[in-house]
Amino acid sequence: MQVFKIKYGMGEDKGDAFGIRFNGDIDSKVKHFGSISEMFSGPDQSPIIKQRWITLWFTFDKLHPYMMVCNILSDLISALKEENYLIKDSSLDGLVDTKSPEYAGKPESEFPASEATHGCNATNGFAVTAEKTDDTSLFLMEEIETIQALAIKFGKKVYGRVLKKPDY
Repeated sequence: MQVFKIKYGMGEDKGDAFGIRFNGDIDSKVKHFGSISEMFSGPDQSPIIKQRWITLWFTFDKLHPYMMVCNILSDLISALKEENYLIKDSSLDGLVDTKSPEYAGKPESEFPASEATHGCNATNGFAVTAEKTDDTSLFLMEEIETIQALAIKFGKKVYGRVLKKPDY
């Protein structure tokens, strides 16, 4: 199984970044638009996911309130479901309690409390993994372009600006 990765942000955008990982067989026409890796399963292991799947991840330069990011993640999940993806996993990353003394006097200390995370009320990113459950493991150019356009549009909503692909 191949992993095709596309990343946006960092560099002049500091810690704001997002990326897409396409896991499956990759159309040879798109390989120059990102980087390719190979994923291996052990000889006695079955693949984690049987079909092709994607992971979209987003990181923030600064902490954001927990519930605000939950709502953003929910919007992304809805957008992927509209593209007929089955959500397999999602996460909020870098959870922090900004009510702790180290944040005293900082704007983050004003973030509302969240009962859902045992005291953590801020996060620095999120991710979602989704599977396409049709009968092919091949990502065609059209599907990659569709998900890439969705991610760019969503990135603009998340960051308030368009993040650029870094020069490699």
